[in-house]
Amino acid sequence: MGAGLEKELTKKKVRNQVKVDLGKRGLTGVPATIGGLRCKTLILSENDLTTLPGEIGKLDSVEVLDLSKNRLNQLPTEIGDLKTLTELFLSHNKLFYMELTPALGQLVNLRKLDLADNKLETLPRELSQCASLTFLDISDNVLKVIPPEFGRLENLEVLLAHKNQLRQLPSEIGNMRSMKELSLTHNMLMQLPSEISNMRSLNILRLGFNKLTEVPESISQLGSLTDLELRDNPGLTEIPSLAGLTNLKHLYLRNLQLTAVPGLGRLVGLEELDLRDNFRLGCFPEDIGSLHALHKRKN
Repeated sequence: MGAGLEKELTKKKVRNQVKVDLGKRGLTGVPATIGGLRCKTLILSENDLTTLPGEIGKLDSVEVLDLSKNRLNQLPTEIGDLKTLTELFLSHNKLFYMELTPALGQLVNLRKLDLADNKLETLPRELSQCASLTFLDISDNVLKVIPPEFGRLENLEVLLAHKNQLRQLPSEIGNMRSMKELSLTHNMLMQLPSEISNMRSLNILRLGFNKLTEVPESISQLGSLTDLELRDNPGLTEIPSLAGLTNLKHLYLRNLQLTAVPGLGRLVGLEELDLRDNFRLGCFPEDIGSLHALHKRKN
């Protein structure tokens, strides 16, 4: 990292900056003087960092910390001391080497957390203590389960969990009643908990490229849905009536084994429909003629 950066961070002008951008500087380390910064935004992305000094926990004014696109293989426990932190970006690192520190659960004001593309196998259940979280990206990892404790994240609005190895979801996921977008594509899910119907604010539900063989009847209660993706679940032979999903605008049902699409004619606001590769469906459903808003149809 060189003595130059260490000295640079001690300068009054730098220490008092609202935003400090140290991204794309080829850094292999961060000096302890980092703890003297009074910035609200600190960018350390796109470097070659593998570790962080404990002094990172002394950033008592930082609200946004961007550590994405490094080679970090662990986080210091002191990261839990960042009580003012609202956004933490950790995507595209190598955090699979060691389990994530439970200290992340101490970030009580954290609203946005990005852990994508770290090849993580597990998540600390202490993350459920981040009660202010509204956005969580855990996509592109190798997670097999979502801890049931995550059901406590009642303010979570966006959960991106696609491209993992999830085989099931905990029933507690239904407690996330603020959820607006749930992305679970490219996993190994065979079924969904019926409690998913408790997400009455849900707008976008993506379940494509799984191994679903059934969809719970309760999904028909998600009246706020605008986007529903079930495509490429070739073991899915039937779905519940969609009649209650009156706000649906985009419906993706490609490569299933459907013989009918119950309730389709009630989706008068539907704008896009993909029914390709449903070879058992036969002719197109007769009630499609009532879908006057439909402008993009694939069959």
